[in-house]
Amino acid sequence: MKQLAWAVMFLVAAAPGRADADCGIPRWFGVADASTLPVQGSIYVHHEMMARYGASELPPQPSVHWTGAASTLAVEKVSEVVYRIDYDAPHAFGAELQADPYDDWDNPRVTFDPRWTAPARAPHVVQYWHDVSSWTCSSTDSVKIQLDQPVAAVRVRWTFRGTTREWIEAPRSYEPTKSVLELGKLNCGSTTVDPEELAVGGHLALIAIRADRSEIAVTGLPARLSSKEMPSDEGDRTMHLASMLPREAAQFAEDGVLRSDEEITPRVPATAATPAPSEPPGKLLGVIVLGLFALGGLVAFRFRVRAPSSLP
Repeated sequence: MKQLAWAVMFLVAAAPGRADADCGIPRWFGVADASTLPVQGSIYVHHEMMARYGASELPPQPSVHWTGAASTLAVEKVSEVVYRIDYDAPHAFGAELQADPYDDWDNPRVTFDPRWTAPARAPHVVQYWHDVSSWTCSSTDSVKIQLDQPVAAVRVRWTFRGTTREWIEAPRSYEPTKSVLELGKLNCGSTTVDPEELAVGGHLALIAIRADRSEIAVTGLPARLSSKEMPSDEGDRTMHLASMLPREAAQFAEDGVLRSDEEITPRVPATAATPAPSEPPGKLLGVIVLGLFALGGLVAFRFRVRAPSSLP
């Protein structure tokens, strides 16, 4: 029985599964199902199997099933576990993307539109939280950052105690209207930022890479990011930016200027308008009674019967 239990655990750990749920080989596209893309651009893939290959090697090539005329592809490794697919699809209507030849789950389907244009404003941080969990064969200790619009990838710049590192990461895109970037120790995967560094805190800058390969700075980030100063995935899921950031981060999100805590002008919390005092119930009742008496007197005056001055 014990041997059978170990065999089952091994099969579960080895089987491919969703990157954010099960043990396996985490892999995902930086584009959501039902997304609309430009006819020429780039798609990014996070694939943990790449860590087993050399600097110039790639894991099993992705499969692209075209709708309409087939188009050209070029694949390039851009970081330890991320590669980029450059495509040119002037005569294709859409495509189904497959990370590996043996994958048959969660393959995003996209359409191409020659009228596609990037959003006019920069991506903004909606919320972020600390995700901590562990299981038999895996553990997670990461920060997840949600953006208010889809991006193909993110150029990450993390500064910790004077040292800056830069790399490209593919976000998880659960739907075509938002992206979620994960930094730290990933479930069943690699470590992009040491969890101890995230706990101490550092400066994070994000440059969004859009599907048309243009780049723009992400807004709404705090001046200092620390996993100790944000809600945990195990608790309240509201986690809105205004409720979780320290005051220096709130001012940085407002004007985009990096300052130390000493340079921040203390904010006076806004107070709700004080409602006008209501009249006491007894006084109000007295006014109503007097009004009724006045109305009654007026009616009696208009309809009272006058006695004749003389009788025939």
